[in-house]
Amino acid sequence: MGDLSDAVQWWDASQLRFLVLASLGIQYLLTVLAVGRKFSVPSWFRLVIWLLYLGSDALAIYTLATLFNRQKKPSSSNDSRDLEVLWAPFMLLHLGGQVFITAYDIEDNELWKRHVVTALSQASFRPIFSNYIAVALYVFCKSWSPSADIKLLATAILIFIPGILKCFTKPWGLKYASFLSLADSLDLAERTTAANREEELQNYVQEARTFVLANKKESSDSVKLYAPQLLFVDFSYTYSRRLTNLKAFHSFNHQEADSSLRHGLSDIFDLLYTRKNVFDFEEAEMRGRECGSIFTWFLSFLLPIVAVVLFHISHKKSYRRDDVAVTIVLLYSTIVLEFFSVSVMGAFKSQWPGTIAQRSILGQFSRNKRHTNLMSFATRLRCKDLLDQHWSMESYDSSGIITKLVRRHVEDGWKNFITDAKSYREFNDIRGQWTLQREGCHERLNWSLEKPFDESILLWHIATDLCYYHNSEFLRYTLDISHYMMHLLIANPEMLMPGSRRSLFARAHNELEGILKGEEDTLMKEAEVVEKVIDKVKSARDASTKETFIYDAWLLAEVLMSLDSEQMWRLIEGVWLEMMCFSAGRCRGFLHAKALGYGGEYLSHVWLALAHSGMETFTDRLQRTQKPHLPWKQWAPEARKIAIVSPRKPPPPTFAVLLSSRRRRRSAVYIQAPATREAENTNPALVLMAWGVPTRLPSSRVQTLYELCKRTFPSPSSAAPPSPPPASAVRAISSIMDTISPVDVGLRDDNLEDGGGHGFFESSFMKGSARAARWAQPITYLHIYECDAFSIGIFCLPTSAVIPLHDHPGMTVLSKILYGSMHVKSYDWIEPTVLPSNQPVRLAKLHTDNVLTAPCPTTVLYPQSGGNLHSFTSVASCAVLDVLAPPYSENDGRVCTYFHDYPFSSFSAERTKMVDRPDDYAWIEAINSPVNIYMRPGMYTGPTVQDRLS
Repeated sequence: MGDLSDAVQWWDASQLRFLVLASLGIQYLLTVLAVGRKFSVPSWFRLVIWLLYLGSDALAIYTLATLFNRQKKPSSSNDSRDLEVLWAPFMLLHLGGQVFITAYDIEDNELWKRHVVTALSQASFRPIFSNYIAVALYVFCKSWSPSADIKLLATAILIFIPGILKCFTKPWGLKYASFLSLADSLDLAERTTAANREEELQNYVQEARTFVLANKKESSDSVKLYAPQLLFVDFSYTYSRRLTNLKAFHSFNHQEADSSLRHGLSDIFDLLYTRKNVFDFEEAEMRGRECGSIFTWFLSFLLPIVAVVLFHISHKKSYRRDDVAVTIVLLYSTIVLEFFSVSVMGAFKSQWPGTIAQRSILGQFSRNKRHTNLMSFATRLRCKDLLDQHWSMESYDSSGIITKLVRRHVEDGWKNFITDAKSYREFNDIRGQWTLQREGCHERLNWSLEKPFDESILLWHIATDLCYYHNSEFLRYTLDISHYMMHLLIANPEMLMPGSRRSLFARAHNELEGILKGEEDTLMKEAEVVEKVIDKVKSARDASTKETFIYDAWLLAEVLMSLDSEQMWRLIEGVWLEMMCFSAGRCRGFLHAKALGYGGEYLSHVWLALAHSGMETFTDRLQRTQKPHLPWKQWAPEARKIAIVSPRKPPPPTFAVLLSSRRRRRSAVYIQAPATREAENTNPALVLMAWGVPTRLPSSRVQTLYELCKRTFPSPSSAAPPSPPPASAVRAISSIMDTISPVDVGLRDDNLEDGGGHGFFESSFMKGSARAARWAQPITYLHIYECDAFSIGIFCLPTSAVIPLHDHPGMTVLSKILYGSMHVKSYDWIEPTVLPSNQPVRLAKLHTDNVLTAPCPTTVLYPQSGGNLHSFTSVASCAVLDVLAPPYSENDGRVCTYFHDYPFSSFSAERTKMVDRPDDYAWIEAINSPVNIYMRPGMYTGPTVQDRLS
């Protein structure tokens, strides 16, 4: 026990010295290691920096607390209490932090107010250690001996001054790097002078395209590349600045362009996370921040030098040698630390690293099988998902090549795709479709891009890996893009695209384990995994394998492998470039700024390159304007045109005649109303009718559809079933329906929002629940028109809603998806009828099993073909415009029957033995109408149909 008591006494006497020196050591480690945040360092290295950043303040405050408690104890004759009190202001210097790491995460900048409150003292000097300046002053004032050397007092005051200044400089720096402060420090917002923003965009597109086509190279003195801080606070460049940036960036060669992007990201990092004065900005507040930082550093460097001199001439020999040594170390180390920080800061002008993180689902599966014990242990600790998230593959330094490809892609878009404002927006919205069209693979592969974006990423990633191991003649950077996009889905899904689901990766991984069950012990390398996967999916017969991401990816890879090697990799490269640009343009600047705090993402390079190349940013997309479908009184006066049929008297002189024609002995005169307030508030048609002029306003698209259906579909006869209309008439109706948009039928933006409900059916856990009716969203039917010959209506489905399999007896149905995405599965009966013995089922052939996403062509089904039996499942909130000819009618025998489909292998019949593709067939059984259907009638707010032809 004596040894333990001696050890406790020794620690009690030496504890404060160890704490003070440990705090000093952490400051040195932070200064040295924080520089590495700009380099490509492993995640454990950043973890160490994070722990040091958090621990530095905690240790300094704990040291102050220990010092405070130590002064309460009675002193001995050989104590160095006065010398220990001198250490308190050094803790303030440590709490002020280092210039290289003001903030670790961008959220730290938003907490600047908390740091101010923490640094300020309260009304009384109570021992509240969160207010460390008050604590330091309190300890010093209460513990300083009146008989102490006056030179030590002067030394302490000289250290207190920069210590207090640094404690306030830290929250000051955080405040100026906060989101709102950065936004306020930029130039005052410019007022938009253009009366027509669409025309302004059109002029910008024409100027930019002309410049790119001319292939001009401006000199570096005549153009200026604006600093990107506007983009990181989610501001949008004016078109003039955007054009200036485009000219400057286009004039750079590829090396200069890549360097400018890296320097821009490096400067933004310094602005947000350090106190380095790199700014070429001329904002007054930024100049104030720079002056304040220089003044603080000057005092922090100069005053400790004076303090060293005073300490050496003081009566320090009367104190313990250990305490004197600690004080000398603190004094000299403080001077060296300040000098080192500024020297390195001045010489350190690094570019942002160009490495690209990598993830692969096949690679991770193979790795997990090679480390089964580790994965098993992580699973028991319930941290396997965390391990998978942070255990990435080796990064590659291929950003320069990929940035070059991005610039070439955008330049190609300016030259060959963009011609006006509409095509400019379309180019910013493509995510692989342009490449498929150029390579002639749109019809075969477009289904893979019509899925939700995160699913498309997953499918193309797996397919790219399958193609890589199947054909080794490839370009490394194509695989790098694929693996990087998968890295975003796992580690940074909010940057990939809002709403991206990280769980898709885990689901695909589980599907891979299910497919390769029984082969796990022999798998070691990715090539072996791919070989086994291909063999399994090729021979798959069960539905559980076919309804997986792995199987869909194989179908995609199979089409890609059918191309020659050069075309295959050219197509894969083009699709990945478009999807990466699509993702970069839909990520907020705030998220790019946040990512810089923990190493950054290469997506920020792409985003900045697109912005400098004149493309849209996330903010630009939110500010898009679209002409609404307005009633007649809100037509622009200069564009209002009224057709006057058989005028009996000429119009008054206030109307200008634009066009006159004669047809079938009836004249039509198109006139334009004057741009006056009276004309704007008066219905021109009513005015003309008051003059005795029969008038007709221009027909809406819905009216045109009605009139064409009226001429095409005759009233059905009860004696004979209606025959299908001619193909030319169906094409005409389809063409009209293809032009109808949600606005044309009165669906505004608020109609397009997903209610988040469950559509037709309750799930099992909802049955009997009193809450179900309150939040389960029904399918809404909007009735437009119905007669004996045809009906027109709209079905609005929330996400995950289901219209079960049903038929359309003796009917022709035309369907147009107005918005959203839905999965369509349809069948046609096999004729003559095939029935298994003693079973109430009938054989049908699969017609469609695909996801359709608006905009897409109108689909048509006939009484005996085209998928007369179909089911709908909404992938995303959607609306379908339906024309039924003739409509359902119980009196005429056209009753809707619901069905359930069974796999072909469920039953057997004599004639089915000759079926060559069993997966294309199913057994169909009629079922009772579902009793738990949620459906309601809605109010149609579009143009009213006028029966002019009756």
